[in-house]
Amino acid sequence: MKNARRIIASRLSCRAFNGEPIVAKHRGLLTTSIVKPLAGPLGTTVRVVEVENSPTLNADLEERCSYGSVHGAPSLLVPVVPRERHAMEDVGAIVERLLLELEGSGIGSCWFVGNFAGGAIEREVAPESNSVLPAVIPIGYRATRRTASDSAIRFSVGSRKRKRWSELYFEIEFWDDDQRPNTPPTPLSPAEAPDIEEMLEAVRLAPSTSNNQPWRIYRYTTDSGPDRLHLCLKRNPGMDKVIRDVDVQKIDAGVAMAHFQAVAEEIGMSGAWVYDKPAYLPHGVEYVASWSE
Repeated sequence: MKNARRIIASRLSCRAFNGEPIVAKHRGLLTTSIVKPLAGPLGTTVRVVEVENSPTLNADLEERCSYGSVHGAPSLLVPVVPRERHAMEDVGAIVERLLLELEGSGIGSCWFVGNFAGGAIEREVAPESNSVLPAVIPIGYRATRRTASDSAIRFSVGSRKRKRWSELYFEIEFWDDDQRPNTPPTPLSPAEAPDIEEMLEAVRLAPSTSNNQPWRIYRYTTDSGPDRLHLCLKRNPGMDKVIRDVDVQKIDAGVAMAHFQAVAEEIGMSGAWVYDKPAYLPHGVEYVASWSE
C-alpha cells in the first residue's frame, strides 16, 4: 500500500466532520471497495455498505455505542458478515485496510463497534439472514475544529498512548527437532527485528477498542529454517464478548493484521496471513493467525 507508514503514523480517529459529501474524485475508491463482497485474509466474505447519514441513523449509532458523539458525518460504512468462525478478524482486516486508503485521500473515519440488530441502521442496510453488523464507521472530511466531546473521548481512552514493544512482541527459541520451546518468551526489541521492525511498529500504532491493544506477536525461531510469526490475543478481562454476537477483540486483531500487511506491501515484502496454528502456544493467549512469506 502506498504511503502506508506515513498514513498510519499520522492517522487519528475522527468523530467531528464538516458535513460536506464525499466528492467525485474520492468516490472511485469507495465504489471499488464496496461494489462487491471482499474475501478476508482468513476466508470470510465481507460486504461493506455505504449509507447516507441522517439524524435517525446518527441517533441509532450513538444510542448503541458509548464511544462519543458523531457530528457532521455525511456517510456511514456498515460491514455485513455471516456468522462464521473468522468473521470478526476478517471484518477488522478488510475494513481497516479501506479506512487507511480513505485516510490517504483525506477522508477521516472512526470505528464504532457494537451490535446494530433491530435498529434504524439495520433496517437501512437490510442484511441477509444469519448475518451480523458488527460495526458502523462514520466517514467524511474532518471538521476544522475538534469538538469538546471528541477531545474528551480522545483523552479518556489515551488514544495517543501505546504499549511498549516489550509488552507486545516476543521471541521463543525452539530446538529443530522439538515442538516444545527451548526458552520462555523473551521481549523482542526493534534492534533484534530489523527485517520486520516497520511492520511491528505499524501494528503498535493500530487503533483498538478502548486502546487496549490485545494483540501479541511471537517470533518462533530455530537454528535452521525460517522464523515464523504468530499473532495471538491476550484478552482483557471484562472485554471478552461484552457485545452479543460481536467479538471486539478479534476485530482488533484483524485491524492489526491490516496494518502489518499494508506496510509489508509498501516495503516490498510479499506474504499473507494464514490460519496455521502451531503445536505450542504460550500460556494465556489465544491463537489468531500466522504470517506466511
